[in-house]
Amino acid sequence: MLGRIRPGAGSLLDRATRGNRMDRVLVIDDDVQVRKMLEEMLSRARFAVTTVGDGQSGLDALDRQDFGCVIVDMIMPHMDGLEIIRRIAQDHPGTQVIALTGGGPFHRYDLLEKAVSLGAADALRKPLDYEELITVVGRVFGREDDGEILSA
Repeated sequence: MLGRIRPGAGSLLDRATRGNRMDRVLVIDDDVQVRKMLEEMLSRARFAVTTVGDGQSGLDALDRQDFGCVIVDMIMPHMDGLEIIRRIAQDHPGTQVIALTGGGPFHRYDLLEKAVSLGAADALRKPLDYEELITVVGRVFGREDDGEILSA
């Protein structure tokens, strides 16, 4: 079951909603179910989430709007995650990337190491753990994990 955030004076929820600004996250994944799940998880933690189904759509979204964080699936048709990371680094320096993969049919978890070597801020394996996801994305935006994320 997904985790929940306990509201409180110093909670992640409070810090996320401070100052009328929500941190923007772009999710690039070809699996519609993964996109929906990530959107739900990140929205619950008060991130503003945009999702797209392929690399080119993701790059187009980055050209139209600033995102503080991009979550990129490594294994996708047409343009893989490594190419997306290269292009983000070139065209949108300063945008933080989190690499994501389930390894695909050949268990290609080495792609996560390659993603980090290309500049990804972090890398996560599917299936995702809610607390880990929120902690990693929160770090990108300077939110500290102070134990406020609890399991349901």
